[in-house]
Amino acid sequence: RFSPKSRFGLQSSSHVDETISSVIWNSEDIDKPITLKSIDELLLENPDTLSDYRDLKGPELGSDQSYFLTNSLFTNGFFLKVPKNHSGDQTILIRHQAPPANSISVRRNFIILEESSKINLVEIFESETANDSGFVSNLTHVLCDKDASINRLAIQNMAPGTCFHNLENIDLQSSASVLNVSCMLGCSSNRIETRGNLLGEEADFRNYSFVLGKKDQIFDQRTAQHHVAAHCSSNLLSKNILRDQSKSIFSGLIEVAEGAQYSNALQTNRNLLLSDEAEANSLPGLEILANDVKCTHGATTSAIDEDEIFYLQSRGIDKRVAENLIALGFIEEIIDQIPFDEQKENIRNLVSEKF
Repeated sequence: RFSPKSRFGLQSSSHVDETISSVIWNSEDIDKPITLKSIDELLLENPDTLSDYRDLKGPELGSDQSYFLTNSLFTNGFFLKVPKNHSGDQTILIRHQAPPANSISVRRNFIILEESSKINLVEIFESETANDSGFVSNLTHVLCDKDASINRLAIQNMAPGTCFHNLENIDLQSSASVLNVSCMLGCSSNRIETRGNLLGEEADFRNYSFVLGKKDQIFDQRTAQHHVAAHCSSNLLSKNILRDQSKSIFSGLIEVAEGAQYSNALQTNRNLLLSDEAEANSLPGLEILANDVKCTHGATTSAIDEDEIFYLQSRGIDKRVAENLIALGFIEEIIDQIPFDEQKENIRNLVSEKF
C-alpha cells in the first residue's frame, strides 16, 4: 500500500559481489582483547565460531525475502566480540563500500558483547563513485549480555542509484544498554528494519534516527520495541525531512508481553515536508498485554512555518538557505544524541552538502 515492491526488487542485479574488501577497518585501532574479523576470514580460520549463532533470527518486520536471501548467501560482513568486563573508551570505525552496478552485496554482521563489556561503534555506508548503483542487503545481530553497553552510530550516504536493505535485531539482557543512532541520507530506495528485544529486567534501548530525502528517494522504516521482561525502558525518536518527490514510511510497534510489568516505552515520529509533492506516512502502534505500564506514541507531519521563513528573509537570508537552517534545527535533536563529537560535525556537513 505504501511501499511498492518494484522499488526494492532484484531485477537489476545479475550477480553477487564477493569483494572481500567491501567491509574495512583499521586493525591497528583494535584493542587486543577485542575480536574483530571479516566473515570470510572467520570462516577460513575458525568456522565453528559462527555455529553458536546460526539460529539467530532477523527483525521479522516484513522483509522475509531479504532476510532469507542474506542468511543463505552472505559472503561478507564482520564479527565483533567484546570480552567480559572490557570497558575501553575506544571507538571502532567500520566502513561498508557499496557494490558496482548490476550486482548485489550480501552481508551478515555479528556484534557480541559479553557481560559488563562496553564498546563504541561507528559504521559508515558509502560509495566509491557517484555512479555506483548496486544493491546492498545487510543483516546485523547485536547480542548484549548482562550489564553490557554499546553506543552505535550508522551513517548511510551511498550513491543515489543504490538500493539498501538494512535489517537489525538487537537483544538486551538484564541491565544492558543500547544507544542506536541512524542517519539516512543516500540511496534511491531504503528499507530499514530495527527490532530491540528487551529480554532481561532493567534493560534500556534507545533508538534515534533521521532521514533526509530529496528527488524521488524512498525510505521505508519499520521498528519494534519488544518488552519481554519487567522494569525495562525504551525510547524511539524518528525524524524525516522530505523535499521534491521523496517519500517516507514509518511503521513502529511497541510490544509489551504479559509479564513485562512496569515497562516504560516512548515512540515518536516527526516529519517535515519541504515541498507539496513530498509524502510522509506514519503508522505507530501499540500491543500491550501487561496492565501496569507507561507507553506513549505519536506522529506529526507539517511544513515549514512561513512566518519563520519571513523572519529569516527579513534578516537578509535567502529563502533556500532559510529552509536549510530550519531543517538543520529540526534534526539537531537527533544529532545531539550522538556521543562522538567528531561525527556530529561530520553529519552536519553531510546534511548541508545534501541540501
